[in-house]
Amino acid sequence: VDADPDSELSYLTDNNETTKYLTNISTTSFGDGIWFKYESVSPALLTSYTLTSSNDNPNNDPKSWVLQGSND
Repeated sequence: VDADPDSELSYLTDNNETTKYLTNISTTSFGDGIWFKYESVSPALLTSYTLTSSNDNPNNDPKSWVLQGSND
């Protein structure tokens, strides 16, 4: 994924609302959008999560998303 030079992929999961990850690719280039896979180093039970968008451009806010998990 082509990322903004001031963002890093690790920002997606750093639990820090002052960082952001921004791609320079429109979702229309990908049809159904862009997806990211996170694989935990050990099994984890997810009971909640937070999705935070940046405050610099409302057009960059996610319009929809799907959270998926597996037991493998």
